[in-house]
Amino acid sequence: MVINYKISISLFLLVFFGYATSSNKVSADEILQVSINEPTKLIKTFAIADTVSSSPRIVEVDAESGKIIWEWEIPNEYLKSHNKSRPMCAGAGLTLGNDKSINALIPHFGVVNVKKNGDHKVLITDDNIDHAAQHLSDGNILYARGFVDKSVASFVIKNLKNETIWEWKPADYFQSKKDFIIPGQTCRGALRNASENERDWAHANDVGVLDNGNYILSMRNFSLFVEVKPDGKIISKYNKIQGIHQPTPYLDGYLAADRNCGEESIIVLAADGTQKKLFTGDFLLVRGIERLGGDHFLITSATTVSEISLDGKIHYKAHVKGVSSTAEIGITNTRKLSNIGSCGPKTLYQAVPTALKKQER
Repeated sequence: MVINYKISISLFLLVFFGYATSSNKVSADEILQVSINEPTKLIKTFAIADTVSSSPRIVEVDAESGKIIWEWEIPNEYLKSHNKSRPMCAGAGLTLGNDKSINALIPHFGVVNVKKNGDHKVLITDDNIDHAAQHLSDGNILYARGFVDKSVASFVIKNLKNETIWEWKPADYFQSKKDFIIPGQTCRGALRNASENERDWAHANDVGVLDNGNYILSMRNFSLFVEVKPDGKIISKYNKIQGIHQPTPYLDGYLAADRNCGEESIIVLAADGTQKKLFTGDFLLVRGIERLGGDHFLITSATTVSEISLDGKIHYKAHVKGVSSTAEIGITNTRKLSNIGSCGPKTLYQAVPTALKKQER
């Protein structure tokens, strides 16, 4: 048999480089290890920004095994940050589109829509974007700017021409943070956040859209989140949760997380204003709360992705490899966590569900 070596080598190179440059190749390096996996869990797969590996990417994870089943490597030109050695560590948020594509918020760059075949498109850019962005029904994008000065808008809407069409500046509505300090905020971090420094005055850390079309805007340094109309008028203020994170609509109220001097809780805030604390001291630095179905939620904290239910059960947990599955329990300071991952010890941000189990009727 005669072998045409030129053709064979060409085919080899084509196959090799085809795989090497594929946008949905699967890395052998997994970043999470499953530690709790109950049959009662709803989560099947979830996406998360890989803030563990040295090469930033968006990955989809099989919940059952913890294995990465899809990935998109973030182009180097998108990785801009005030801290260039850790470009993804300022709040990398994800949302899932109706077409199952992912809108990836790349801190201090913008929002990029990524499809499973690797096609991607930059939707908006902003050097100050971080933490959270929401695609509105009209195609525009509402997003947060966490670290800006007091004189700059903390919440912005841009259209897909990258034009700013709406801004909301906390200083236009509030003169001081003193009126919002919750009694008992005595730790150094809380006191520092409540100071009147110009830089990072409000610390916008989340945005949301309600069924009525109004917006939810969250400000950690005020321990405050507000419901505002599209014209910017404040409808409601919620100032009962210290260091508010991730106010997520639930029934006629909200589920949220606090930053209570190392005694963080998941808090159910009822419509009548009463609140119930859950999982106090179990999850450190909650940065993601995603409703799955019923009273089940996907929680992203410093080193874990967990599925919880509001009766106090943990149905699923995956933790960063190299960190103990119980590392966050009872810990009052992130410095006591193992410094694992490129963004460690405060490693993970906002996992979003991409597929759920069918629920029995």
